[in-house]
Amino acid sequence: MAVTFYLFTRLDKKGDHPIYTSIYLGWSRFCSSIGYSINPDKWDDEKMKVKHGASSARKVPFNTNNSRIAAISSKFDTLEANNAKLSKEQIKKQLAEVIGRQVKGEETETDGPVGFFKYFDAFILDGKLNHKWALNTVKKWGTLRSHMMKFNKNITLDDFGKETLDAYVRFGQPKSICWMFPSEKN
Repeated sequence: MAVTFYLFTRLDKKGDHPIYTSIYLGWSRFCSSIGYSINPDKWDDEKMKVKHGASSARKVPFNTNNSRIAAISSKFDTLEANNAKLSKEQIKKQLAEVIGRQVKGEETETDGPVGFFKYFDAFILDGKLNHKWALNTVKKWGTLRSHMMKFNKNITLDDFGKETLDAYVRFGQPKSICWMFPSEKN
């Protein structure tokens, strides 16, 4: 297993313990906080996740914590399965990408428009893990994601408005049905 999760011994300002991850990949090991904290009574050491129904002192629900834990596990388990050999710095960058943390000296999406697909992917992952979506449901959301990527791979949340949604509806439609959209010229 490339990734383990545990509670740090030091308390945070609200009285919870920070959730830490230890990532061991290709002879390199990196430990870091995942950005959330929880009371030890609400933590399952064996399953390495927050107990069902629990929330932190900051009112972060269990599914938000566990979604981040699952995303980190998935990322590094995939890298381990592909026999990736990463340095400590590369592991740090990969972790920062998963949890949306800025690495010193790099610009992130928070410096500009917020990317749509970052949140769309998190939505799909949350549905699979926490809402136990059926395989066909996941496939349908994946198909929508692929179609949106073909429409505009650089779309941001700021781009969404009536014009963008109208353009998306028209996107990929055969010319023979363009008569249905009288405002568009052929």
